Amino acid sequence: MKRLLPILLIIILCNSCVSFEKETQLVKPNKIEKDLSLLNLSEYEDNVYVGVSSIYSTKEKMLEVAIMNVAKNILIDEYLVLNKSIISESKSNIGYTYFDTDELFVYKDEKLPQIINSLEIIKIYFAQEAGCIVIAKDTRVKGKKRVYKPQYDENGVPTWIKERPVIDGYIVGIGSTLGYRLFVDSLLAADHEAIYDISSQNGNITSYLQNYFAIKQTDFSTYSQEGKVHKELATVEGLQNVDYWYDKKNNMFYSLIIMKDNREE
Repeated sequence: MKRLLPILLIIILCNSCVSFEKETQLVKPNKIEKDLSLLNLSEYEDNVYVGVSSIYSTKEKMLEVAIMNVAKNILIDEYLVLNKSIISESKSNIGYTYFDTDELFVYKDEKLPQIINSLEIIKIYFAQEAGCIVIAKDTRVKGKKRVYKPQYDENGVPTWIKERPVIDGYIVGIGSTLGYRLFVDSLLAADHEAIYDISSQNGNITSYLQNYFAIKQTDFSTYSQEGKVHKELATVEGLQNVDYWYDKKNNMFYSLIIMKDNREE
């Protein structure tokens, strides 16, 4: 096993807010399924993480980004603020005119150099859709057996897709999203929804709603314009990515994430 080279520290200069592009298309389902199978960490202890890159011009760049994303995933699992905004606007004369959403993962990145240097690389894959997939161990903590191992039916569909698993002492979140142009964005978007699912069960979502209204006048008509800005903030700690699944028929990505339930402690 090899520790990361110090040169990889140059990649920590990027922003600590992770977002994703909102362009979708139906792409190469067989390749997606193969790459998703590489993300399964069931055989490893819970201090082993995975990082995925997009496709870049060189393998070196893909490897750097994948390693950085391993470290990011560790930070996100430790402490995360998820910020979601929904904006809508309408006009009385023509109806809805605008709708958009914006989502961000915000995490503390001051530990990123320490985490990168503590990683022990286990496996590296150069995949067809993902670019590069890196599996690495966080040597700062001692690993334990994972509390849940996904089961699959005769068609290869995870049982958690049909029925939410019950895991003693944990909150289970399931998220889904239409496939995005980039493989890594599809995973991130599904993770967003799974984390919101956990937060809604945990009662840990703060919501803000702002309304605005105006009367507009032109040479030919008078109309009203109104809109809403809905913001949701959720803070979570101790997340653990468990599994992903891709529904190739409907181009849907699914994510299963769990979090230790501390509500009664």
